[in-house]
Amino acid sequence: MVIQPASAKEWEPYLLPEKQIASFTRNGFITGIRILDEERVEILNNELARFQTLTSEEKALF
Repeated sequence: MVIQPASAKEWEPYLLPEKQIASFTRNGFITGIRILDEERVEILNNELARFQTLTSEEKALF
């Protein structure tokens, strides 16, 4: 479970520097921001691998 910061002080590490804000204003996106940690990436990769091997009956559930 991800715990969201509760105070302005706890949010400070997530503030974007002016250079990234300018890049977003110019390009409409920002690169280089880590969204998922290694553990979550591994979980998602495992789920994706499972979805790729579903039987026809299992695929009908989706």
